[in-house]
Amino acid sequence: MELLGVKIDDKWNFASHVATICRKVSQQIAVLKRTQKLLPFETGRDLYKAFILPHLNIVPKRGISVIRSHLKSCKW
Repeated sequence: MELLGVKIDDKWNFASHVATICRKVSQQIAVLKRTQKLLPFETGRDLYKAFILPHLNIVPKRGISVIRSHLKSCKW
């Protein structure tokens, strides 16, 4: 089930949602790494703030401890 953009299974587990976020962020970080030498630092920082940081800042404060444990499994 997806509710307000958050994927939750029947046991109220966020694992699939966190896996999706990890995959998106990993892909975007890989693109930034490849363009690192071509872009000025400020541009790379702005791209990070625009495309990567919003995925990480949407976690509600109550769910941080739950999702933090899942985020440790991300390979960035």
